[in-house]
Amino acid sequence: MFWYSFLSEMNVSPTIPFLVGAYRRVRHEDKFSIHDLFDEFSETAVPENIEISLRLCPSLNHYVISRIWKYGSLQSSPIKLAGNRTMSYESSAEILGNDINALKEYFGTLYGQVLEAGHYSYDDRTGKWREFSPEEIFHITRIGRHIGYK
Repeated sequence: MFWYSFLSEMNVSPTIPFLVGAYRRVRHEDKFSIHDLFDEFSETAVPENIEISLRLCPSLNHYVISRIWKYGSLQSSPIKLAGNRTMSYESSAEILGNDINALKEYFGTLYGQVLEAGHYSYDDRTGKWREFSPEEIFHITRIGRHIGYK
């Protein structure tokens, strides 16, 4: 449920590595992975009118996760999660398909080295992944405390 609460408090849609890094930092779980994140997407009960959205951010050219109202979904063929829930994606992510296990593998390969290096934040000015900035750490910690983590 961390990711859902975290997204509820964010003003922007985070990249997948950012969300994994925030989880690791707030929950003190250094081994938390992209596979774990997608498992949590699949296992977490969310309000019926909310859907998880995966899209390719045009300004970063990396994938971001957000919560959207179901009636505003841009999905074409949803990714099946546990129960009757789905994850939508915009056409920019449609090429990835709708198999959750394939997505875990794809993103695990795409961002695996970034996460291993402890680089969770993408700097669009340099085009490189980096560690969290002090400001990002402050906001992640603040949100973590607000949603019940120390």
